[in-house]
Amino acid sequence: MIQLRSKTSDCVLKATNLFHDLNIVTVFDMYKVQLAIFMYNHQSRKFPPIFDDYFIANVTVHDHCTRSQFRLHTIPYKTNTRYFTVRLAGPKLWNAINTDTRGKCSLNAFKTAYKKQLISFYH
Repeated sequence: MIQLRSKTSDCVLKATNLFHDLNIVTVFDMYKVQLAIFMYNHQSRKFPPIFDDYFIANVTVHDHCTRSQFRLHTIPYKTNTRYFTVRLAGPKLWNAINTDTRGKCSLNAFKTAYKKQLISFYH
């Protein structure tokens, strides 16, 4: 585990470049990767049938055509604590992932593509 501490923003910039050069994700992005894997498994129907209605598409919520009708519906929240639950953070993260990355046919291809997408933001 790489731990970098500094009071200047210059070292923070060097740290992000280091993560980019070493081709590894930060701890914060590890959370995103794990949540994205959960969402990929859900969208691939790899969970028991009881989870089928856990996340719903916008098209099932309303019947008018919008640009986001095939995205997952995000539930409104009032407290910050609920924001970090899988039920709320999952659809928001899944909708933010590139559609090419979401369409990967295997879990390993998805993980590799998503990690590359995250690491590309470091540079």
